[in-house]
Amino acid sequence: MVSIKDNKYKIKNMDINKLISSGFRKYKIKDENEYDILVHRFPVLKDGRYTTLECEIIISTDTFKVKFDVYLAGTKKMYNLFYYHEYGDYPILKVINNNILKEFKKYSIVRDKNIRKK
Repeated sequence: MVSIKDNKYKIKNMDINKLISSGFRKYKIKDENEYDILVHRFPVLKDGRYTTLECEIIISTDTFKVKFDVYLAGTKKMYNLFYYHEYGDYPILKVINNNILKEFKKYSIVRDKNIRKK
């Protein structure tokens, strides 16, 4: 099974104020350069009315590159099955991938066809 995690993504239309009003939080990163990132966390899987898994989207405002990870709800503990998909074709991964892609579409996040993941 091919996972969306195997691709690189970018945001097409960066409107920082619109993203912030949609729930993204803005943080400053200071390393050799100072730049901002936007972070948004949303549910990708629920059990009844309770969120069990969340996706965190991170957008670099200087490069427009998008990174994302899937966590157990309310934690920073990564959901391992999302990253080790080559060992099986689990139906739950299709649900997670589809929910992430829906959120990407909402914010004009697209696959960066110029960059291939190594």
